[in-house]
Amino acid sequence: MKFFVLILSLVLAGCMASAPVKKTSQVNPEERRCKSLASYISFSEMEAKKKRLLNLIEYVETDCLLIMSSVPQPNRVFGSGVIEHFPTYEVPAVLALAETIDRNRAMTVATRLAKYEYHAAQVYLASKVEDTDKLRAVTLYQEAAIGHQCSAQLRLGWAYYKGTLVPKNLHMSFFWISRAAEPPVSGSFTRYGLVTSELRETLKKEGLASQAGPLQYDLRGFLGGNLGLVSPAVGSGRSLDIECPSRFSLNSFLSRNFTSRVKTEVTPLLAQYLVGQPIPKELTAPSSGQGFSAGTNSIVENKELSPTGTIGRLEAEQKVTQQAILQDTQSPSIRITLTNSDGARGTIAGVATDNTGIAEVLISGQAVAVDSSGRFTTSTFIPSGGIDVQITAYDLQGLSTTEIIRLEREVATQVAKISFDRLDPTSRQVKSNTNAIALIVGVAEYEKTASAEFADRDAQVFYDYANLKLGIPQNRIQTLINDQADEVGLLSSINKWLKRSVKQGQSDVFIFFAGHGLASDDGDTAYLIPYDGTPEFLERTAISRDEVFREVSSVNPRSVSVFLDTCYSGDTRGESRLIAGRPLNIKLQEQSLPKGFTVLTAAGGDQIAKPLKEAQHGMFSYFLMKGMEGDADSNSDNQITAKELHTYVRENVVQQSGGSQVPELQGDAKRVLVRFR
Repeated sequence: MKFFVLILSLVLAGCMASAPVKKTSQVNPEERRCKSLASYISFSEMEAKKKRLLNLIEYVETDCLLIMSSVPQPNRVFGSGVIEHFPTYEVPAVLALAETIDRNRAMTVATRLAKYEYHAAQVYLASKVEDTDKLRAVTLYQEAAIGHQCSAQLRLGWAYYKGTLVPKNLHMSFFWISRAAEPPVSGSFTRYGLVTSELRETLKKEGLASQAGPLQYDLRGFLGGNLGLVSPAVGSGRSLDIECPSRFSLNSFLSRNFTSRVKTEVTPLLAQYLVGQPIPKELTAPSSGQGFSAGTNSIVENKELSPTGTIGRLEAEQKVTQQAILQDTQSPSIRITLTNSDGARGTIAGVATDNTGIAEVLISGQAVAVDSSGRFTTSTFIPSGGIDVQITAYDLQGLSTTEIIRLEREVATQVAKISFDRLDPTSRQVKSNTNAIALIVGVAEYEKTASAEFADRDAQVFYDYANLKLGIPQNRIQTLINDQADEVGLLSSINKWLKRSVKQGQSDVFIFFAGHGLASDDGDTAYLIPYDGTPEFLERTAISRDEVFREVSSVNPRSVSVFLDTCYSGDTRGESRLIAGRPLNIKLQEQSLPKGFTVLTAAGGDQIAKPLKEAQHGMFSYFLMKGMEGDADSNSDNQITAKELHTYVRENVVQQSGGSQVPELQGDAKRVLVRFR
């Protein structure tokens, strides 16, 4: 038994020992994202091609070049693109697409690719900055030319031949044009180069395609009209690639235009370069003042390269330049070409020049970018009252010149003012109230007394609120404006129209009055003054509020809601007196209401109902109607009660009047006035 247990234990131990150990694979999510962006997409359709190019643009813009540079790769590709995940042959098409989207975006993509030795991107950048930064352009062309870009080789060769971008140097010209004429690398049938529209125009302007130029016998159209179309070897679609010029045409130019002495001196060096030797720095080093070098490739010395000795000539020129700087006594000059102010922002542009060269330009103590021509631009904040901007230019000797530029801020012509939202009863739909009825009265221009500013406008606009917010049909709304609201017109509307239109126990009655009101001398009775009323004969020419309420109550409506934009203190909306010499301390006593009545009044018994001049309405009327739009629905239950409306109106009127006008509410505060759908 013990033997059997021993055997079983050994078998189990063996099984456990032989079981595979599961390894946890940790994949960097950023690495996975980058690989996904660079993954292959079928080129059978143009949209698929464009999608792939957009993915590659995102690959560059989101730092995948840096991320993937740290990933171990079995086949690293140097010289024509360090990162194998981003295919070199796609660069011309990627840049072409990026440029159609946004030129600045294309420049950013090219800059990042150039940093990782994508030579087509270096040519692209160089062609864009030739006019503004020759130093950078030459450096980029050199790096691309070393990386087999025939367009860069041809550009450098022609520049040295003409003395345009760099000082004239026939040795360098022969070297680079010969390099452009070399056969394709092993395994290739055709060479391609990147040519932008800027590079094409520059080369044409400098005569590259002239009858005596290197392209005289070129039938491939290196600078022809088909520039910008991708070559057949790359695929269909937009690109900046073009087939390199004919070797026969380039060699014919070399044979015609270079002496045997130049060929003899350069050819051995060229032969060494073609088998992997670095470029001699005697060939790449320019005259003094150009400020660039061949970099790590410049390690071979050959002082017998030309009869005078290139190194000796360069050293002599450098000594002359240094001596001129040391003896310089002329300060630089500053010429301002633009001053502009746009509100709080100011712009200054100018040019700094000097006989030995500009070393630095400081604006308010801060260095600013200066191009090769000495041009500079700055933008600054202009405080109220203006600002003095100090501009100082230094030359190579350390001499300086300072200019003070005054920037004035434009004085604001627009005066700050209070404004109010426009009234709009159409903003939200409400439920219809077919049995409701409304009488709307507004008197601004009185026949025999002072005017009530905006009262007629209040009534005219309230008509739409009665229809669109209270839900009253238009054929059940009566409006009396100015002279229509005389004593007879007002009484007739109440007794002959309103009372006959009410359905007993079913109709909701709404009354809106904007105009003058006045209390009796003892403060016991409130009067509404019609168009032809006279405050001096109040009891005979005005209509008692109680009388109106009694007449309406007599027909037994379901409810009555009254909105009164008037006061009873004897003052008008314009703060003049209705009755000269009338005591100011008369206060309307609290009035009793019939059953079912709810009354919102514009002000207390001894207060003034004021206008809201900015809105061209009575203050009470404006906020009454604004609240009915939905602003007064404090609990967002899609209905507005009398209490909610009064609270909204009171808060706003008190704020705008500085507390001198306080709207009041009497009656049923829970009554629902507005019902939204």
